[in-house]
Amino acid sequence: MRESHERPGGVQRSLFAVPHGPARSNRHDRNHDHNAGGATSVIPDTVRFWLRAEGAAALVAGGILYQALGGNWLFALPLLLLPDLSAVGYLGGPRLGSFTYNLVHNWVIGLASLGLGAWLSSELLLFAGTILVAHVGMDRLVGYGLKHTTSFKDTHLQRA
Repeated sequence: MRESHERPGGVQRSLFAVPHGPARSNRHDRNHDHNAGGATSVIPDTVRFWLRAEGAAALVAGGILYQALGGNWLFALPLLLLPDLSAVGYLGGPRLGSFTYNLVHNWVIGLASLGLGAWLSSELLLFAGTILVAHVGMDRLVGYGLKHTTSFKDTHLQRA
């Protein structure tokens, strides 16, 4: 038999219920940090620090690799922002938008591009991987994460 707890308003909630999507609570509790901008995060401050440090390291490593590959710094900023064009999927709704955005904004595609580029001696794949890794690092550094299907503002790191 499943136990349940009564919530305010007489609504029953199973103890075994798994929440879907980001937390929506406006209350401050030990599971949800509220930062100065009002964003709600399920990530504790110490973990958030390490995630941002990881992002900074990836951004710096991407810059160093971009330089080592002979990249023109005049194109660095436009190329670094290019992955954000994946947000155009949101024109088709949040489900399609989160898919297209997350397809580009994860470590897998960038690291796979770097690995394949090194293996195949492909400068194009090396540059693509470098830009993707640096972009994801930049996003993580400023606190942006992968998107939930509920809204562009709902990420795996916080509600922006």
